[in-house]
Amino acid sequence: VLRTGKPLDSAHMPGDDAETTQHCGLWDNVGNECAAYTERLIACATLMHESMPESPNLSLRLRGMAVDIDVQNQKFGARMMDYLQSQAIVQESGLWCQARERAVSFYERAGFQVVGEPFDVPKIGEHRGMVWAG
Repeated sequence: VLRTGKPLDSAHMPGDDAETTQHCGLWDNVGNECAAYTERLIACATLMHESMPESPNLSLRLRGMAVDIDVQNQKFGARMMDYLQSQAIVQESGLWCQARERAVSFYERAGFQVVGEPFDVPKIGEHRGMVWAG
């Protein structure tokens, strides 16, 4: 979803391997006709310790949030966001991210505010800086 048509390693980001980085996932139990169950990853996100350049008091960055296209608009993104925000509260930090333009309304519904002007991420598209103060 994040890098459609690109190799999987294009989703790797600096800081992914840091000890303080949290990779979060939301799984769905999927049954088949034989009543066997598998778990399917349906949403993911990464929280990393990185201060926002414009606001150093925001030290927890949200990156790489995605929801499987087959289950979008079914509240899984909101459930993931609830968890991410709870982690920010536990770590006594706000959250910040660089949201794709098409996801801005999702983040606004979760209490984020747009900061700054739109900017282009090469080969990905227009983004907006967003913050959540908790």
